[in-house]
Amino acid sequence: MGRRNKFKILDATVKLMGEQGFSRVSVDDILKESQVQKSNFYYHFKSKEDIAIAALSEMLAKVDDEIWQGILQDKALSPKDRLEKLVAHLIETFERNQGKMGDPFGNLVAEMGDHNQRFQEKLNDYFIRYSSYLESVIEEGIEEDEFRRSLIPREAAEAILCQIQGAYLLARAYQDPGTLRRNIEFLINIICAD
Repeated sequence: MGRRNKFKILDATVKLMGEQGFSRVSVDDILKESQVQKSNFYYHFKSKEDIAIAALSEMLAKVDDEIWQGILQDKALSPKDRLEKLVAHLIETFERNQGKMGDPFGNLVAEMGDHNQRFQEKLNDYFIRYSSYLESVIEEGIEEDEFRRSLIPREAAEAILCQIQGAYLLARAYQDPGTLRRNIEFLINIICAD
């Protein structure tokens, strides 16, 4: 029962932080969403900050599972097809959340900035990992002559990551998941070999 309550609290925190950010979510909101008693919350976590850090770790593990292992390491697909599959996954996630949630990590960077060292470390870890995953795919694409040889993989990976973050922002503003597809595919087409 204890572990199940812990996971219910984590799931609720991930959902609420993704929708509302860190500052607007209270422990009471988490308790209401998770349907867990306050004593159970404090049995597992000392503070709202502790649950938020644990939630970020859970979200990182999910990115590793879904994005890295599930999409970007899929050697059955070409590098370009993997990036296109990533776009489809991002759109599906956006639609599943009814446009309420962009990239929770991007949202938290905007909200928290450098106010909290523990948050900053987790957020940096996310962007460094995601960028390195993309960089690996781009390196493969260059080797296979699918992407332009003139690309610098790290810079191209960061450009794609920036495009994803910006496209999420616009998609939320417009309430149009097509914004994600158009903007990210535009950049993918730019990096492709002629």
